[in-house]
Amino acid sequence: MRRRLFALASALSLLLCLTTVVLGVRGHFVSDFLWWNGRRLTAGAFNSRGHVQVTTRHFVSAAPNQPPRRWEWFAEHPPRDLEAEADRNGWTFSVRLPGIACWSGTDTTLVTHDVLLPIWPVFLLTAIMPALWTVSRLSRRRRARRLAAGGCLGCGYDLRASTDRCPECGTPVPRREESSA
Repeated sequence: MRRRLFALASALSLLLCLTTVVLGVRGHFVSDFLWWNGRRLTAGAFNSRGHVQVTTRHFVSAAPNQPPRRWEWFAEHPPRDLEAEADRNGWTFSVRLPGIACWSGTDTTLVTHDVLLPIWPVFLLTAIMPALWTVSRLSRRRRARRLAAGGCLGCGYDLRASTDRCPECGTPVPRREESSA
């Protein structure tokens, strides 16, 4: 059961990893926006030129006559530099490192908070579980192949003449089932 859950989680992680790669490449040509719109709060994610920007905006007052559209997606040509765009808007940076930035801005109608991160750490994090699954799968296959061929599970040494321990590495020999006839 645990092995199946691990395989399922690895498959989902692989799907996220591939999606990250596609969005990373696509972000050099097209910027994608995904927004959740509420009356007073909107939140969104923005993909552009190898970066992901997460944004929240809190409106000081809700628009009384406009019902919110819950989810919205659109695409446009990506800006050259997201940090330079934040500078032009007059937002205040709280963190500014190479490739990473956090900023916020306030005007009479809204308060905004943004975080800009490179997309490659997301790729690495989502690639870990599929890599572990692949390694464990290959290890199980190698172990089964060695066991079927009568080899040592540790080093692969031929154990047909050995009964107790592997003479090469000292690994205990697994007991074979005696066929009763």
